[in-house]
Amino acid sequence: MFTCLVIEEERRSTDQLKDQLDKTQNSIKRNKREMDALEEENSNLKAYRRRLQRDLDEATEAREAAERDLATLRKLSRGPRSSRIAPSRISARTGDDGSDDMQSSLPDIDLPSDSSVAPNHHNTSGNEGGMA
Repeated sequence: MFTCLVIEEERRSTDQLKDQLDKTQNSIKRNKREMDALEEENSNLKAYRRRLQRDLDEATEAREAAERDLATLRKLSRGPRSSRIAPSRISARTGDDGSDDMQSSLPDIDLPSDSSVAPNHHNTSGNEGGMA
């Protein structure tokens, strides 16, 4: 009877260990499935991050190109006006040489070399019409 009791106790212990082993194996399988799902989610998130980074890089590059174009356009829009003013006109603005201030503020215009079309800025005859 003693041996039957020991054998029965060992059988119960063995059954408990088997149950515990099954539970542990099931837990390992469940954890492995969860880990696989998390790795896949991580991979998807990394791919999404790479796409976002690529989009950001492209947007940054487009913004920089637009800024360069804008700077070039600004330079072109203000550059020729200031470079067309002759140095003598700059000094004429600051001094009182009798020249027409409005005329000196206009940009230089290339006129034909024909002397008959040269403008007469100063009327020295005293007549408004230019007739003597």
